Amino acid sequence: MTAERSDPTKPPDPPARFGVNYTPSTGWFHHWLDFDLDAVRADLDSLASLGLDHIRVFPLWPVFQPNRTLIRPRAVEQLVQLVDAAAERGLDVNVDGLQGHLSSFDFQPSWTVTWHRRNIFTDPDVVDAEAAYLRTLAGDPDNTMVMFGLAKEYEKLGQNAEVIALLEDYLAKADDEGNAYGMLAKAYEASGDREKAKNALERGISVAQAHGHPSMASEYKMALDIDHAD
Repeated sequence: MTAERSDPTKPPDPPARFGVNYTPSTGWFHHWLDFDLDAVRADLDSLASLGLDHIRVFPLWPVFQPNRTLIRPRAVEQLVQLVDAAAERGLDVNVDGLQGHLSSFDFQPSWTVTWHRRNIFTDPDVVDAEAAYLRTLAGDPDNTMVMFGLAKEYEKLGQNAEVIALLEDYLAKADDEGNAYGMLAKAYEASGDREKAKNALERGISVAQAHGHPSMASEYKMALDIDHAD
């Protein structure tokens, strides 16, 4: 039996990424109420020592936006401090924007759940407030990880125009491995632009193959065959 020779023309497999949901060792997710940057740095040192390359963080929505028209600058500043501290340790950060439910607990601000209860997905005032909050969290318009996370949040809200604008900008700046193209195709499809949806899937197939993701490429090929056979 002979060992198979590797194909020198085949692009190398992308390195596996290793990350975790960041749960602060002090204060659980309530640490935002009494933010301690030194404690956060100690946590990040421990995580980086394990060989992680990214973390996911959870800014609690009621802490960051306690009123529909109030987005707390201090809370946003503390989030930026956490992201900067992670970057100093070689950790990318995925910011989970809207945290209405986390670890079996609801975290919705009072202005959505009290006597003037509002639907967080359909009420125009709430959706506008959520969009303003997410734009504030985005902060740096060139931070591609934040851009992608923000696009995901807009996708949840059904705001396809915002998803399209963000993802097109994101794809112009980031080396995406294929996932964003599927999101972009869905947003174009929901907006009635089938030609651009088809183009996004075709681009996604090429990118997914180039990055060694054959199952993703097959998924996009199937979508093309089923939804765009004409």
